[in-house]
Amino acid sequence: MQTNEAKSLGLHDESIVSSLKELPAYEYGTSVKPCAEIESLVLPEGVEGLLLAIAQGRYNREDLCGHWLLIRNALGWKMRLVLSASFASRGYVGPVTSDFMTREKTLDDLLALQDDPPFTIQRICEILCVENTRPSATHKIINGLERVLQVLIGEP
Repeated sequence: MQTNEAKSLGLHDESIVSSLKELPAYEYGTSVKPCAEIESLVLPEGVEGLLLAIAQGRYNREDLCGHWLLIRNALGWKMRLVLSASFASRGYVGPVTSDFMTREKTLDDLLALQDDPPFTIQRICEILCVENTRPSATHKIINGLERVLQVLIGEP
């Protein structure tokens, strides 16, 4: 059951839905852009707030069904931003390794397979939005996301 606070933060607010619709289409499976190129993308405050509300358990899976494709698009961008920021915070400025690109493509593919909000949507949003619950190393972020996305499609 949603609280009034949750309703004011998200899907019943047309400005949030508009912000979701204004995000550029996320291109699944494209290679990672260098940090400088992606830093220009900032998710609108309302979209960040919605993803954080999902991470905090303010929405259940059924609440998200009507706007899932828009939310999935926002998750793709948030994932790209978090991974890019993780690289940048460690002073990494060189070309992205092929191993990283392969693993990021795997994440993209797993997210793209989701036709409905996954059962682990709250944990996905926690990893991406709540810094104190996010692993500190880039490879650990990727491992965590792979684990929760693979649960969704029944892979080991």
